[in-house]
Amino acid sequence: MIRALSVLLASLMLSGASLAAGKPQPSFKPPSLPALQQSEADIGTLSAPSAPMMQPKAKAPAAMAPQQLLDGLGAIKGSRDGTQTEIGASPRVKRMLMGKQSGLIGGAANKGQLKRIANTAEFPYTTMGVVASGCSGTVVMQRFVLTAAWCVYDLKGKKFYDNLNFYPAMDGKKTPFGEVAWKNVWVAKGFAQTGDLNFAYGLIELEQPIGDQTGWFGFGDMPKPNPKLTLTGYPFAGTPSLTMWESRCTTDAVEENHIFYRCPGKGESLATMMGSPLWFKGKADDAWQIVGIHVASQNDQQNSWWASRLNAAHTETIVGWANSADQKDTGTDEGTDEGTDEVVDEEDPNLGDIEEEEVADTDQTPECTCDQ
Repeated sequence: MIRALSVLLASLMLSGASLAAGKPQPSFKPPSLPALQQSEADIGTLSAPSAPMMQPKAKAPAAMAPQQLLDGLGAIKGSRDGTQTEIGASPRVKRMLMGKQSGLIGGAANKGQLKRIANTAEFPYTTMGVVASGCSGTVVMQRFVLTAAWCVYDLKGKKFYDNLNFYPAMDGKKTPFGEVAWKNVWVAKGFAQTGDLNFAYGLIELEQPIGDQTGWFGFGDMPKPNPKLTLTGYPFAGTPSLTMWESRCTTDAVEENHIFYRCPGKGESLATMMGSPLWFKGKADDAWQIVGIHVASQNDQQNSWWASRLNAAHTETIVGWANSADQKDTGTDEGTDEGTDEVVDEEDPNLGDIEEEEVADTDQTPECTCDQ
């Protein structure tokens, strides 16, 4: 009964009335995990889709005007039946786009190795898994998987991948929660049209609320990211096939739409962990927080990395996609607001530049859950 009530209360967080515009979304840790399956899956040999490297600072993308950002934050929604629908940015997001870009900052490689997660069937590793396109992904908001845009959308073919099924907590051929079929998928229009690196995340809707069993990760903006963040996911090179690994990464710099960092581990392995969450553990029980989605290297040496930062506008966009999952798509950005949102101040620090000296935040010490 207690577990059922906990699941019900957590599920209510998905309603539009309970979501503040652009605010970080909470995680959910089940009171207890269900009896796990002992099944195995043979999903063949997977390879991670390739993503472009971030360009040097001298070639950084030009600052985008608010209208350009609005156009880019519209979405392309794909369904399992092959249909695609264009969706405009929500009214909430329109009021958020006040920020601007700075530049890229690289760094020297960290020494050390990735650490294998010995028990993927314990929280929070139950929330992480393999996307059948050849990527890592994480359960968020009960029945959705957050991953990189390249993991769901084929830029060359201008279409979504056919197989986006999800395998939570996979460990080799072992699939503790089985295979979960996908239903719908979203990427930002700015990515689908031009491959814009400012919109490098994707969201998959699953056919069933697997988060009731696995729990789910929170996600959202962290204005002053910690100097240490954790990267967890599935390398598709340099490690045993379909096994989960983790690294403690050092944050170098933060932009409006990107996080730059260095991680212990072989470059060939880190380069194939696309879609993995970049996260930290706060002090509260619901403070398992994803702040970025790992994408690719900044350079040919594969010694520094970048993630798509989940700032306030991106967080609100992802929540909007999830809330619209069961609604009929109109293909436009017209609609009604709830009428209770406060107008975002133009000086909102969550959306502006963050200087490198602001990176450290001693009030939020990341908690390493690496396999010791």
